[in-house]
Amino acid sequence: MTIASTITWSSMDWSSPAILVDNTTAANRAVNIPEFLNIPPDGLEKIDPQATQFYHLANDAFELMEKNRIPEAIEKLRQALQLDPDDALAHFSLAVSLSGNNQEKEAVEEYRKACTLDPHHAGWFDHFAVSLALTGDPDGAVENFRKSLALDPSNAKAETEMGLVLVEKGQVQEGLEHLRKAVAIAPEIADTHDALGWELAKAGKLDEAVEQLQKAVALSPTSATSYSNLGHVLGLRGDSAGAVTALEKAVQLSQGKEPEFLAALAEAYSKSGRFAEAIQSATRALDLTHETHDGKLEQKLHEDIGRYQLEQEQAKPH
Repeated sequence: MTIASTITWSSMDWSSPAILVDNTTAANRAVNIPEFLNIPPDGLEKIDPQATQFYHLANDAFELMEKNRIPEAIEKLRQALQLDPDDALAHFSLAVSLSGNNQEKEAVEEYRKACTLDPHHAGWFDHFAVSLALTGDPDGAVENFRKSLALDPSNAKAETEMGLVLVEKGQVQEGLEHLRKAVAIAPEIADTHDALGWELAKAGKLDEAVEQLQKAVALSPTSATSYSNLGHVLGLRGDSAGAVTALEKAVQLSQGKEPEFLAALAEAYSKSGRFAEAIQSATRALDLTHETHDGKLEQKLHEDIGRYQLEQEQAKPH
């Protein structure tokens, strides 16, 4: 799995789905941008003119961030930092804005500056670590996740993200330990169970994986991806009927618009001997790949449909 980021300005919560399907992790980054400076207008007259201009630019930037006008916010923050290059919050805010504008490599350097100037914010190190993971530096990511957790050991999100990076680095057991810690810290959050369940399945621990994924869907009954993950793992465990039920729910929740879910459901139908439904589901998935331009999945679906048709013929009484 890899880490992807989503910027949410309203709070430091991570309630939207974070760990979804294989090769697509969503470890969300949320930021609460405080009022930068709250003083009466006449108070600014007593401040150095350069500082006054800095505060105006910073406040303008935060307002633009709240309105999701990210490129404009980036420009304001760059202007502010020309006036005060040692302001840690401005560097952090610029980093978050750059991440939200898909400028992750530039964001890394701004996170680095912010954390160097003010190394007391667990959330800043967490963001820095995610940015490093996204730009291909898993060792740096782990180092900064450790710093984040040293400052705030109760951060289930950081535990989850660190666990996923460690697993990807091949340190599976340590990664699973951190994912289990995340579940222990925040047992009420579906994403932690989903992440642990998926990685347990990849490690061959199918029974434990099913248990975690069942908790994920119980906590988040509208998560199509959690149902898809559960269906996939039930299929691996040999429970074709259970896999069909979970994957049908995933397709329903996604309104039949996710070709991967339909392809997985087709395979579950096939293993249950329901070949006509397998062909129908795979054909629907194939039609969607023409829109998503997923050549690899398209080729697989052509092969799968041919296999289902052959299995259907072989199952007919002679």
